[in-house]
Amino acid sequence: MKLKKIKIVNFGQFSNVTFDLSSPKLNVFYGTNEAGKSTVVAFIKQIMFGFHLKKQSSAFFEDYMPLARVSPMGGSLFFENDRGDCFELERLYAGGKGLKGGTLTVKLNEQIVPESVFFEEIK
Repeated sequence: MKLKKIKIVNFGQFSNVTFDLSSPKLNVFYGTNEAGKSTVVAFIKQIMFGFHLKKQSSAFFEDYMPLARVSPMGGSLFFENDRGDCFELERLYAGGKGLKGGTLTVKLNEQIVPESVFFEEIK
């Protein structure tokens, strides 16, 4: 399973940003301090496992909110398996609405499937 694209709606310093990782070569994030490298790592973790909000204390999650305080927070990760199937994990959190971990939608080849389909695939 390979991460092919990162689409950030609102997270940390990023709004409406897409990173295309479809190159067959190595994809690397680099930049000066405060360029957003750690924010991208935190985004990936929080899309996969749920958002860490200020009321929850965790060594695993960093506290990232959209700098502009816009809603919703979140975005999508796109993965491709060896068979060419495309999975999209979209997690969004709108302040005061829904679960504190955000709402996760999983798609397989653009069709909504239970999240267990993706997590069984990556075991």
